[in-house]
Amino acid sequence: MGAIFGTISGYYGGVIDKVYIMIQDVVMSFPSLIASLCLIAMLGPGIHTLIIALSCTGWVTYARLIRSEVVSLKELDYIQGARAIGASSGYVLFRHILPNVLRPLIPLFTLMIGHTVLAISGLGFLGFGVQPPTAEIGLMIKDGLTYITRAPWMILAPGLLLCLYVWLFNALGDELQEWLNPKKDYLHI
Repeated sequence: MGAIFGTISGYYGGVIDKVYIMIQDVVMSFPSLIASLCLIAMLGPGIHTLIIALSCTGWVTYARLIRSEVVSLKELDYIQGARAIGASSGYVLFRHILPNVLRPLIPLFTLMIGHTVLAISGLGFLGFGVQPPTAEIGLMIKDGLTYITRAPWMILAPGLLLCLYVWLFNALGDELQEWLNPKKDYLHI
């Protein structure tokens, strides 16, 4: 959703870009976890509602990155040359701009997985996420609270798993960003 909005807004500019920026400012004015919590409270807990709520609040990060990339790319000489020889907007977008926008999008995607997992676990801990009997880390931590004095591993195991999961995806995102860096000097590896 964010990729589509950011691409269209950055490429066409004008009124479309101004409307997009106003929508983006409204969505960003609320903390994403609180906005998700409000949406889930209105629609009822469950996995489908959780997906809708996190999608409605999480698209802005992707859209901002892609919009800024598209705005900088559309002014380059080869894009102007493609337009000058009569290439359609769709052709320019899909052939020249989108492949170049995907490079910074892939590391962002892996980094945002950790953020999303933490949001899902937090909402699950509060009882607004995935409902039992479906297994979810936040629910496991919540259920382990009753046994914290007798069996602390019931909180420790899912908590460590959550930390490990988020750390691994952040490390993967960092490695992908380093690997996809066009300014990397490959002669001194």
